[in-house]
Amino acid sequence: MAVRVSQTGEWQKALSAVNATSANLKKGIAKSLLQDGHYMRKRIVTGMRKQAPGGKKYKPLASTTIAVRRFRRFRGSKALIRGGDMRNSVQVKRIGEAVFVGILRSKRSRDGRSLANIARLNEFGSKPIVIKITAKMRRFLFAVFSKRKATRGVSGAGGRGVIVIKVPARPTFTPVFRKHTKPAVIRRRLLARLAINMKGSLGKPDYNPPK
Repeated sequence: MAVRVSQTGEWQKALSAVNATSANLKKGIAKSLLQDGHYMRKRIVTGMRKQAPGGKKYKPLASTTIAVRRFRRFRGSKALIRGGDMRNSVQVKRIGEAVFVGILRSKRSRDGRSLANIARLNEFGSKPIVIKITAKMRRFLFAVFSKRKATRGVSGAGGRGVIVIKVPARPTFTPVFRKHTKPAVIRRRLLARLAINMKGSLGKPDYNPPK
């Protein structure tokens, strides 16, 4: 039994409208994700500047670190933002249909070190690191500490010819993502962005998404 189906009405216009809506929805989702990526970057950078990403305060700098800064005529006492390399390297990048927020492995500090590795070291801290004291290093340490009695945080700087340091954990990314990417929170934020980017096609958002 053969069944013949015929189309009546303006089917072509209807199909064009559906295709256009689908394409606009895809663009709207991509734009919303990118906007939210920049929102997250702003939270990370602001957290570094205020020394409390996601509301979690950084551990203060060791007195030895501050002494070295003063010797080099740098008056600041904030962690991780002295040269601005790490803060400025936090970026938003579209990768396929996803959006990356963080520090790319290709990023380098002014002296050529991997900023991703530096960020990881500060995010999770380190085990004790043994550093052999060279003659040049010994002269530098003597110049610093002869003017300022600040040796707390450095051990074994005596006759063994080594110093032992431990980098404390100063989480920057984890507290921000934990605070701002809870499923219910990010869903509401993204749906509000999408409703605005679709220019009312999906209705009006029940609140204005944060910038």
